[in-house]
Amino acid sequence: MRYSYFNSGDSLGVASAETGQLLWLDMPEGYAVRAVAAIPATDDCLVLLESATGKASRQQHFENLWRYSHERGVIWRAELPQSGADYYVAFELKADGLWSNSWSCFRVAVDPETGSIRSKTFTK
Repeated sequence: MRYSYFNSGDSLGVASAETGQLLWLDMPEGYAVRAVAAIPATDDCLVLLESATGKASRQQHFENLWRYSHERGVIWRAELPQSGADYYVAFELKADGLWSNSWSCFRVAVDPETGSIRSKTFTK
């Protein structure tokens, strides 16, 4: 892995994994960052954008879970479990895959390669 990803305030930070030198610190496409996690064995990370601030606060259907690469930018935006007002509130990258919870009360298995939904379960 060539990059180290982190969140600092509302921004996504990217540093060289080798030297620790800061390479980039900003809000991706103007959105505040809520959480960041490196994807093992890749140079990419997962970014969860804040749904209630800035540009996002005006969007009811907000694809706010992204796979991001410092060199390629946004690789995908995770599909949401329903077409109405929705966004993701949390995610976990576990041994059995990428799991996320949506505002609409779905527990979603997201394909980490494509961002598409593998399965979803209504939890409320």
